[in-house]
Amino acid sequence: MEELRSTEILDKEIHEDARKKAERILANADSECAKVLAGVDGRISAIRKEKEAYYKEKLAALKKDSDAAVPLEQERFLVSFEGHSVMSAINRYLQNIGSEKQQQLIEKLVKGYKKVFENKKLTARLINFDFNAGKEMLENIFGKENVLSCTELDFSKSNLEEPEGLEIHKGILLEAEDGSVRCRATLGEVIAELLDTHSEELAVTLFHGGLPV
Repeated sequence: MEELRSTEILDKEIHEDARKKAERILANADSECAKVLAGVDGRISAIRKEKEAYYKEKLAALKKDSDAAVPLEQERFLVSFEGHSVMSAINRYLQNIGSEKQQQLIEKLVKGYKKVFENKKLTARLINFDFNAGKEMLENIFGKENVLSCTELDFSKSNLEEPEGLEIHKGILLEAEDGSVRCRATLGEVIAELLDTHSEELAVTLFHGGLPV
């Protein structure tokens, strides 16, 4: 009987020890979980702050670039507006003076090449230029015996680089018989020189001393 009681007591002690160990294990597990969760929360908070600082810096840099770009874009727009307006005025002028006056502008260029082609025979290609008037003009300037041929040339096949926006394409391409000299006498050349030397004056005339803002 005494032996049975001792066994029961031993069983109780074993169960009690087991319970206490289980509680300690659970308590430790809860503590570890709490530590892990606290660590995760800390890392999330740190990452959030880091990302917030990163994007705040990026937004500040973007705003700075944007603020700097506004005056530059405005300047580009005004320059483009000025160029477009000047060329529009030139196109209107050329249309108003008519074909004959346009050809006279080209004739002045041709006369400037007289010394270049001195003692040389040449060929001429006419672009949107009255053929008979052009041939007669060339023979008067260079001598009939020196003008070997005059032919008409379509502008689209001329490979000429004209000022951007120019709407009227007209001129004469001259070439020495031996290929040693080639000259262009075109409205494009006249306008290009005008823009190079008098663009500011043209802008001032058009906009009365200042560009529109």
